[in-house]
Amino acid sequence: MKSLAVLLLLALSAPTLPAADYGVRTRFQKDEPLTFPDCELIFRGTRTVKSPLYPRGMLFYDFEVRAGDRTKKISWSEGTGDIGPEFFEMNGRRFVLELGFSAAFRGRLKEDELVLWREADFPKGTNR
Repeated sequence: MKSLAVLLLLALSAPTLPAADYGVRTRFQKDEPLTFPDCELIFRGTRTVKSPLYPRGMLFYDFEVRAGDRTKKISWSEGTGDIGPEFFEMNGRRFVLELGFSAAFRGRLKEDELVLWREADFPKGTNR
């Protein structure tokens, strides 16, 4: 009986994964899964990639996408200043990830905000 009470207490105190909706500004933080209807998105951190053509380097935001038993890594960068969304596919579904700037909302996003869209719902004429 005592072990059942401990298990119940642990279950009630366990953090729940935040639910997220498509097409909505969503706050993210490192290693905290965001659960969308078709997938889970996890921010894994940033990295800087330098090249002879751009020695200052470009900052990349790395994410892991999970859907069922599949996992995929995607990266977003504003590159050398042309901020645009990242288009990707997972399990036959197409998605659009916005960071830095949302063409759909016509404005900057906070450093800890993203917008994930199903590509079919991404506002036409905004980008791509």
